[in-house]
Amino acid sequence: MFVWIMARLWLRLMKNKARHSMAMARQQAQAETAQMHATAERQVAEMREAFDFATREKERRLDARTAEIAVRQNDLDRREQRVDKHAGELEKRLRTLETDAAHYRDRLRELSGLDEKEVRARLREDVALQCQRELAQLRNELLSKSETQLHEEAKRVLVACMQRVSMTVPQELGASIVRLPSEDFKGRIIGKEGRNIRCFESATGTTLMIDESPETVLVSSFDPVRREVARIALENLIADGRIHPATIEAAVQQADELVKGDVYSFGEKAVERLGLSGVPRDIVAHLGRLHYHLSNNQNTLEHAIEVASICGLLAAELGLDVDIAKRAGLFHDIGKAVTEDLDQNHAEAGAALLKRHGMDERVVNAVAAHHEETVADSIYGPLVMIADRLSATRPGARASAIDGYIARVQALEAIAKTFEGVSDAYALQAGREIRVMVEPEQMSDIEAGEMARQLREHIERDLTYPGSIKITVIRERRYTELAK
Repeated sequence: MFVWIMARLWLRLMKNKARHSMAMARQQAQAETAQMHATAERQVAEMREAFDFATREKERRLDARTAEIAVRQNDLDRREQRVDKHAGELEKRLRTLETDAAHYRDRLRELSGLDEKEVRARLREDVALQCQRELAQLRNELLSKSETQLHEEAKRVLVACMQRVSMTVPQELGASIVRLPSEDFKGRIIGKEGRNIRCFESATGTTLMIDESPETVLVSSFDPVRREVARIALENLIADGRIHPATIEAAVQQADELVKGDVYSFGEKAVERLGLSGVPRDIVAHLGRLHYHLSNNQNTLEHAIEVASICGLLAAELGLDVDIAKRAGLFHDIGKAVTEDLDQNHAEAGAALLKRHGMDERVVNAVAAHHEETVADSIYGPLVMIADRLSATRPGARASAIDGYIARVQALEAIAKTFEGVSDAYALQAGREIRVMVEPEQMSDIEAGEMARQLREHIERDLTYPGSIKITVIRERRYTELAK
């Protein structure tokens, strides 16, 4: 019973406690709800106030923009009014000018007696003539400028190459002279009834010239290699003292073997000097024979080496194949050592020899075309021509004949005097410059410039000359008075 009473009391107590907790929770919820409602109303009020401020700011900016557009529209209206006013004035002036032009045109027609078509034709002729003169002057200036630039660039390349080539001036003679210890040797060389000299000339293919010159014998032959064999054999015979047919044949054979060895040695040294490889032995032998050839007192082998060096330097400057350029320059005169093909010139013979030995087609064509007997198929042909001319015309390279120089100068002056309006012409600086005097009354400045160009083309077409020729046309008018 006591337990039951206690349980009921505890249950009642718990109910009361639960009711109290529910009342407290309900009061707390109501308080929080009221607080959240107040916070929401405050936020809504703040947002409404911010929205009203942004709306007022946009309205203010819109009003300002509208006022600015109105001002600009007024400005445009005023400008349009001014433009319309100026357009009216211009139309009025244009009508006035057209009226005046028609009046002056009628007046000119009355005064000149010409209709409008004739006046237009004459104006067109005058304008065409003026334009033609201006075009000729402009063309002359452009041609002169371009030629000057090309010449300067060519000079730069050639000078850069020539400064890197150092060659000696040849001092060799075109004939072989053998010194004798005494005059008695002349009789011993001739032998009894000319037996020794006939044997010597037959064995060597040369001619011995024994004249009144003291203690000298001249060995003459068109073949320089045979002349060298004869010179060595004769010197050996004179040194030995025994001169008769048996010793002559032995000496000639010994000299011939010695020269053949020297020939290959000269060719091999030339090839090594230029840094070339893979050259056939027969080509090297023919190249060495050029050592005994002379061209106007210039050693042909040294000339070939010099041409090859210049060709190589030019090719390096122009970005070409240096090896091909060197071979073309070295072999360009190898035809002078060829004795088999006597019906060909040396350029064709050299090209045929190189072709038989499988040389590059560019080298073969450059050798064949270096004297312009054949058309050059590549740049290496003109390259060899330039280097060949540079080597042949450098100071001291060759001994030029005075007759050829005089003929070239006379031909140069004669060509200049064939032009109409030329009063006189003078060749200067050994034919490297010509100055032409023209009559100022018969020729204008533009015509004088055109004549200089035509004279250059005439000289390049009809004359053969080393280097270049400077052409100067002089047109001047002088006025002289005597004060007393």
